[in-house]
Amino acid sequence: MPHDALKGWYVILLRPALTRGALLRAVKRHGARPIPLPGLRLAATEDTDAANRSLEQALRAPLVAVTSPAAVHFARQLPAWRHATSTRFAAVGSGSAQALRRAGLTEVIAPEDRQDSEGLLALLQEMSLSSVGLVTAPGGRDRLATVLGERGVSVRRADVYRRLPPRLDSRHLRALAAADGPTALLHSSAEALANLHDALPASAWRQLLRAQVIPSSERLAAQARELGFRVGPTAASATPRDLLAALERAAS
Repeated sequence: MPHDALKGWYVILLRPALTRGALLRAVKRHGARPIPLPGLRLAATEDTDAANRSLEQALRAPLVAVTSPAAVHFARQLPAWRHATSTRFAAVGSGSAQALRRAGLTEVIAPEDRQDSEGLLALLQEMSLSSVGLVTAPGGRDRLATVLGERGVSVRRADVYRRLPPRLDSRHLRALAAADGPTALLHSSAEALANLHDALPASAWRQLLRAQVIPSSERLAAQARELGFRVGPTAASATPRDLLAALERAAS
């Protein structure tokens, strides 16, 4: 993709500050102006002792599934993480896999095609597993735990962080209002977009609806349409590369 392929575009980023760095840098590299508008706020669990105990149990499973880079970040803050070096991990997508590898872990598998819960579930279906550790946060679709339980797999769950509603202020609203050119919204979290729907003033929500949504899945595309957005091409995954490739198709 040419470095100026998105020159003149504004790109709204819903990811929280902790996890949006790579996407923000990629947007800038391609000539667009990022507008951080977090739909989520991430925080450590309130009971870190309980989280540590559950993580220690999860890491004893023959395979541990990790749902996000944030899960890796917060799990690494807990003392039980010292046991992770002897653990085999499964990541929902390439971002989580990269976070695990950056943490020095080498036994990491991840789906190659669908980089979401369904993709990981398809990969795990090929394996004979009696128990799986799950490092995650409360909320979301909870698809992994539900389907694995239906398959008869014992799930050792460790909720190591919290996803909270965002704290938006006048800076966010001013940045959104200042977008005076073609605008895209990169959409990879149903929870984040739903939170913005609830949190934004009516005038700011109307401004947001002017953006063309670039979703990372058909499920997210459907949500955006239901909320009144114009939806562009669906990205192959939620990685910065795939999201921006889809946006480039929309912009051409």
